[in-house]
Amino acid sequence: MANRNDIHCQFGVTAQIAQTLEVELSNILLGLEGIENKLYDKDKKTKLNEVRIKINKRTLGMLFCEVKKLTSLDENTEEIITEAVEIRNNLSHKFYSKYTPEIESKNGCDEVMKVLQNMYKKLLQAVQLSQTLSKSTLDELKNDIKNTQ
Repeated sequence: MANRNDIHCQFGVTAQIAQTLEVELSNILLGLEGIENKLYDKDKKTKLNEVRIKINKRTLGMLFCEVKKLTSLDENTEEIITEAVEIRNNLSHKFYSKYTPEIESKNGCDEVMKVLQNMYKKLLQAVQLSQTLSKSTLDELKNDIKNTQ
């Protein structure tokens, strides 16, 4: 039977995987910008820093919108990441206001734990898809660098 501490621990793990999604989408954008603008050239360090700062100021939703503009995601991937963005926003902005009454009751903790575990699974799926895209972007960037040498 789950208790309040279990809920708070699961919330932390779920929030961490949501942040990992944000990092992966940022990496994809940085890689794509790097390819497009040849940010790996030594004389482009200032531009690289500007791009990093710009990317770091974006919300998760903004990052995903930009990734969608610059890549051709299949429908399934787009749906999974779109849902993950919604889950992350609900987790960060609405979770405790929605579930506090259940967390305060013994029977409610089990239900809240199931909700968090489901959120985690869906976020993890989005992270795994993003990591695949991030790796292919990095491979493309490496090839671009190799071809310019």
